[in-house]
Amino acid sequence: MTREQFVRMRFAHRKAWTEDNKPISVASSWLEWPDRNEVLDIVYKPGAETIVENGVVRSYNTWKGMGLDPVRNDELVGLWLEWLELAFPVVEERDWFCCWWASQLQQLGLKLTTGLVLVGVSGVGKGWVADIMKRIFGMANTAVCDLSSLAGRFNADFAMKQLVVVEEGEERSGDADRIYGRVKDLITNSHIRVERKGVDAFVTENCANIMLQGNKVDMIKLDEYDRRLGILEVGMENASVLANNEEFWAERWDRIDDIAAAVYEWLLRYDISDFNPK
Repeated sequence: MTREQFVRMRFAHRKAWTEDNKPISVASSWLEWPDRNEVLDIVYKPGAETIVENGVVRSYNTWKGMGLDPVRNDELVGLWLEWLELAFPVVEERDWFCCWWASQLQQLGLKLTTGLVLVGVSGVGKGWVADIMKRIFGMANTAVCDLSSLAGRFNADFAMKQLVVVEEGEERSGDADRIYGRVKDLITNSHIRVERKGVDAFVTENCANIMLQGNKVDMIKLDEYDRRLGILEVGMENASVLANNEEFWAERWDRIDDIAAAVYEWLLRYDISDFNPK
């Protein structure tokens, strides 16, 4: 906004009083204050300070931290590890899944060149994982949408986010190619053009990593040689143990906040030295 808009906006009429009881305009006085911060632009840089300095350029960082603090709790991590072994019996797949999450948390703002697709019947834990990660990253850093939303023109919900969780939904006719194109853009592009309704488009750094989840193995159209998406089947061999097992899931849902903090701490210690997201 302009200076004139700033001093006339809502609450700009507020007054403060000097020691000799003279009223002054807070907005106007702040604009004249020599010690106020001045920045060139607004950025989104996970893990960085509120004021980001790059040479002579100073920017305001809108990232305000993660959703919770990591807390070591081996008992609760045990609930996570038990699910992992049932969900991904193949060690290499389980390790890739853990590295995909751990690398983002150990290197805040890391832009992976792969996305994650979790496929499985209802009740095997796809939504549980998504809810854990939403808590870790925080909803301010997470976008949640369905497949059809990816095909829309306006994409402001995906900008300035660390994590995009896509839940399977019915595709509109003719949207398959557009959805795949949007997913590829979100995964591979270092910057994203943001379009909001009624606002001029702008370009910002793309920090988002994308996870898709659904029941159908063909939930999204892929090129024959696509290597951008890691597709993992969740609990296919152990669906009878996981799906709709109230006893198994009761504690995991009841204590999900504490489990999320414990999983966060565990992932911060996870070995990613051999992980190659490409």
